[in-house]
Amino acid sequence: MDKEALKIELIQKIIACNDIALLKQVEELLQGVNAHEPGEEYELTTTNSVVPDRIYEQLEKDFIAYQNEEIQSEEWEKVEHELKEKYGL
Repeated sequence: MDKEALKIELIQKIIACNDIALLKQVEELLQGVNAHEPGEEYELTTTNSVVPDRIYEQLEKDFIAYQNEEIQSEEWEKVEHELKEKYGL
């Protein structure tokens, strides 16, 4: 397969993809890549995060509280069990 055909195939797969996690992985993979069109130069820009800043702020506060032993963590197995019981996940 030649380079141009591979590009087209990859673009088609990206367009058809509905898996946000996979698309985010592709975005991360391409973060450091400078894309160039013939005769034109530009850099890929990222889209705004789907996670609001307030969530990151809360995670940071919780992490600091955890480090200061103000809150306790739960083992994943216990959390997973509770999720299965409560939500059937």
